[in-house]
Amino acid sequence: MNWFYCLFLALLLVPGTTQANDIGDSATLEAFVDGVMLATMDQEHVAGAVVVITNREKVLLAKGYGYADIEKGLPVTTDTLFRIGSVSKLFVWLPVMQLIEQGRLDLQTDVNEYLKSVQVENTFAEPITLKDLMTHTPGFEDQVVGLFGRDASTMLPLAEILNNEMPMRVRPPGQYASYSNHGVGIAGLIIEEITGQSWSDYVDEHVLRPLDMQATSTRQPLSEVLSRELSKGYDFELGKFVAKGFEFVPLGPAGGVSASGNDMGRFLRLFLNYGALDGVRVLGDQTSRAMQQSLFRPVENFNGMMHGMYETSRNGQTIIGHGGDTIWFHTDFMIMPDAGIGFYISTNTVTGPAVRAAFEKAFLDRFFPAPVPPGSDFEKTNLGKLAGNYTAIRHSHDDLTKIIALVSPISVAPTATGQLMLAGGLGLDAPLYFEEISPLVFKRPGHEITIAFGLGDDGFADHLYIDQLPVIAFEKMSGFGSLQLHMFILILSMLVFVWVLIAWTVQRRVRTDWITPVIARFRTTSWVLAATVLVFLIALSIHVSSPNDIVFGLSTGVKATLSMSYLIFGLSLLVLIFTPAVIAERGTGKLAKTGYLLVTFTAIAFSWFLYYWRLFTW
Repeated sequence: MNWFYCLFLALLLVPGTTQANDIGDSATLEAFVDGVMLATMDQEHVAGAVVVITNREKVLLAKGYGYADIEKGLPVTTDTLFRIGSVSKLFVWLPVMQLIEQGRLDLQTDVNEYLKSVQVENTFAEPITLKDLMTHTPGFEDQVVGLFGRDASTMLPLAEILNNEMPMRVRPPGQYASYSNHGVGIAGLIIEEITGQSWSDYVDEHVLRPLDMQATSTRQPLSEVLSRELSKGYDFELGKFVAKGFEFVPLGPAGGVSASGNDMGRFLRLFLNYGALDGVRVLGDQTSRAMQQSLFRPVENFNGMMHGMYETSRNGQTIIGHGGDTIWFHTDFMIMPDAGIGFYISTNTVTGPAVRAAFEKAFLDRFFPAPVPPGSDFEKTNLGKLAGNYTAIRHSHDDLTKIIALVSPISVAPTATGQLMLAGGLGLDAPLYFEEISPLVFKRPGHEITIAFGLGDDGFADHLYIDQLPVIAFEKMSGFGSLQLHMFILILSMLVFVWVLIAWTVQRRVRTDWITPVIARFRTTSWVLAATVLVFLIALSIHVSSPNDIVFGLSTGVKATLSMSYLIFGLSLLVLIFTPAVIAERGTGKLAKTGYLLVTFTAIAFSWFLYYWRLFTW
């Protein structure tokens, strides 16, 4: 789920403004939100959206925009249900806090002590706790294959899903944040095994019914009554909106909830009022306030992870909550506890993140303008120690999606003017420049975006943090994982294998008198290897460009492509075996021998590339 990349881009690209805070004027508020939503929805081709803004006492604005069903001409209203993606996680963490308040759960206890049907491997000395799950610091790899389902047959019991998909532990808990849907799934299963109720039944009884949230459901599929109120999800293809089917989320606690704008307005007020709503209390005041306190902070004074929520504080305002994305729906649920304001926005089209981000930036700049930060004197950092390529630590370590770490690195380099240039990753169209505002902390002038670096034992940076993305850290690509090494292997492989296919084919047709059986065997094997590698790369690039082939489970085409890796391994091994005889063959010139050795080296290097990025597994 890529909501944080879209949020990051919006923060980078939109400068701040200053206006008076007159949010209490309903006419001004509605006119402003109307202007932002209608303009950006038209620009970004978003079919429908809903916005709710509330204070502790009442809803200030609740309004639908566009269409829930274009074909039927049904408009979005505040009663329309939207799929809220990872905002669903709040319906896990609120019950967890209820059970902590009752003494049935503890933040610091090994989760294996609560689990009966599933166990987390003891890979490291430190156990994983609920605190680690809440802060997305359990040290799990990420898994996205099969994150969504096309029909109800994918909706298996949580225990069965986790037994089949338990992610690897790749680092000790508590070190770095790496957003984990499966970690939330484990928390959902803990609720079930502690209470004896399904997660859905528990949420119904202890959250939704007490709060009178009748248009919110964890059920997949929805009941017949609620399904009639559900907005369709849309893609925008070839100049028109195309309706899509219901997105099943097998790991329901991580992203399976559907809710109306009116209900989410009530949920906002619940958090603004610290566990109570309209005289009904579902969480104690002290526990609710604790839920909004930081549990993990990657860098001092940076946004941190709360008890299941996270901070996106900016413009001098404390902002906490959660974002959520399915493929078609994109949602944010945020509260500003100091200001006593909360806002909720959800869109129903694949292009929705741009609208969501533009609304939030405009809303905050209009009603809560950023203060001017004070200056300070400090010793400047040697920027050369920060240079390099960084990649998100949120990726798989044991299937083909590990390649995500290679395809979108962030390049960091110093400039002659003493700034840091950030380029490449996160979909940036042009380099961006940052100035150091405190040791190892950099801000883009005129924009509400700050980055910081963590240093390794050698004094060089090994991690990058983004203030507005506390749920994920970025690590430097170095050693066998360096971008330069793997790009060298890819480029070398394409050049060498294209040369083999063209040059050796031409040579074979022009003259054959000098090609002995030993050389012919080597060349034929290498030619077949070269053709297989190029077909593999072309097919893989096509499938990777269509993420639906992965998140809904690997398609037959993806599996067929990955199976070619085994043929590449086998052919590379044959090339290696045949190499000594070719080199020893009489009459073979030094230049020819060098070419044969280059082919062998390339075959082995590309096979290692496939193994390193797990491009043979599913």
